[in-house]
Amino acid sequence: MTKIIIIGAGPAGTAASLKAAEAGWETVLVEKDKLGGTCLQRGCIPTKALLEESHIVKQARSNFGLGDVNEVEIHRRKQQIVDELTQSLTRQINAKKITVLPGEARFVDEQSIVVDDTIHTADYFLIATGSRDRVFDFPGNAKLWLSEDALTTPLQSNRNLLLIGGGVIGIELAAYYNDLGHRVTILEKEARILPGAPKELSQSIATDFKKEGIRIITGVNIHSITQNLDYEVAFNDTVEHFDHVLLCAGRVPNTSTLGFEDIGLAHTSGLITIDENYRTNLPKIFAVGDASCRVQLAHVATRQAIDVMEYLIHGKNPQPFFTPFVIYTPVQAAWIGAAEAQLIANQTEYRSIRQPLGALAKQKIKSDGRRYVSLLVDPSNHILGVSLYMSEAGEFLPFFGLLMEMKIPLDQAKNLVFPHPTLSEAIGEIAANL
Repeated sequence: MTKIIIIGAGPAGTAASLKAAEAGWETVLVEKDKLGGTCLQRGCIPTKALLEESHIVKQARSNFGLGDVNEVEIHRRKQQIVDELTQSLTRQINAKKITVLPGEARFVDEQSIVVDDTIHTADYFLIATGSRDRVFDFPGNAKLWLSEDALTTPLQSNRNLLLIGGGVIGIELAAYYNDLGHRVTILEKEARILPGAPKELSQSIATDFKKEGIRIITGVNIHSITQNLDYEVAFNDTVEHFDHVLLCAGRVPNTSTLGFEDIGLAHTSGLITIDENYRTNLPKIFAVGDASCRVQLAHVATRQAIDVMEYLIHGKNPQPFFTPFVIYTPVQAAWIGAAEAQLIANQTEYRSIRQPLGALAKQKIKSDGRRYVSLLVDPSNHILGVSLYMSEAGEFLPFFGLLMEMKIPLDQAKNLVFPHPTLSEAIGEIAANL
């Protein structure tokens, strides 16, 4: 019987383990914490649960005059969701008779690891250890919060908060705290927030944030952070004081304890080197997700893990795929495919279609401002890229992704019947007008 040891029980590791067990392989999961990894326990799921609650609070406050809320109750519901999903995942793993080894793994050689002083061997290994918060110090004595602190610590009302970093983590936490009535400032070293997102989406979020009272300061150089009764932050040519300071500076591969140097596993600053089949320079060891990929998304890691198992079990080579991106702000920003700047740089022939949603009945009902669908299509109406700024934008990406994967022209969508009233009617309008 073929045996595989999977290091890391996050979305990628658990998906791979279920696939291996279904194929009749002896399957072992190594996890130092709880099943679900960072995504379920300390990342995606708790963040989105808190955001969902804070959006409801904001609507109730705006529409019905809701006063202060008990953040302890918001965190209690978040933890309830995490616990229920953890229990469900545990049942799945147990049902497939997958062995779970608690602890940290370190490679002894290409076909063996040590976990808590016990050696375990296997035919194949899959590294799916994810990533952790990037941490660095500023001059001064301050101990800064990280994203995990934000996800586990309720605040008193009306705190003055500073978030260092205007990437996805910082932007989502800024929306969460602002919805709950806290004062929020974002410091970003780049020229704009969300430098990895399409420019129009970055600008849309920045505009809405400023309307909501969130301060955004870009091009920032932080000189020092000192902690006494509060936090004194010196940046650019000013000094300001805050109740809490959160460091939201991205994430780094969680691979430093695996013992790469002992077995000669190739990597660059902890990011594992892989080929097109996710195989490392050691043929029995594969790596997926944040441990080997710069696109740090749970759904990308999961797709890669499934691809690895399809390759090992059935000999199927992984195929390229379009990656959907979503930012879970009160009005979601989502995109898939190429950005306009890429098409211009590559001299690709395209045209841009922008559909405002203000005239849609469902948009009037949602009453959340000026929203849009923006599409880039080639001369044959095949989609090259999509940017969405609207309620539940992420739910629309699989539809556009399917058209792109199947190479179906957008104008074919005119044959679909879109339910009324929905935001999806905008797609039908665009297709009809092509």
